[in-house]
Amino acid sequence: MYARGLYGARNPPLNTLWATFYDPPFFSQTIARNRLKEITYFLLFDHKTERSEGLKSDKFALASFLWYPFIENSVSCYKPGVNLTIDEQFLLSKARCPFTQYIPSKLDNFGIKFWLFV
Repeated sequence: MYARGLYGARNPPLNTLWATFYDPPFFSQTIARNRLKEITYFLLFDHKTERSEGLKSDKFALASFLWYPFIENSVSCYKPGVNLTIDEQFLLSKARCPFTQYIPSKLDNFGIKFWLFV
């Protein structure tokens, strides 16, 4: 799922990710199409019973169970050197969520602002 975002594939049908115009053929060499369909059929990111109480305390609650372990794993694998910098990245997003920001000076006005320490 992370790779779909990296390749700029925003919600295409899964069958198109195995098409020949994606180069390099990352998806077809990583997992079989039918196996991924089977996994995504059973994959559930949202529990309706926990949705309202989680959103009261954490705006990122619907994705936090994936995001926070990913961040912890990244931190444990990253060894910073002597040359570090802080930068911001504005990711275009048309999603209606509490953490989407409107910045009129940007070319893409709506998005999610990330602060990066690299």
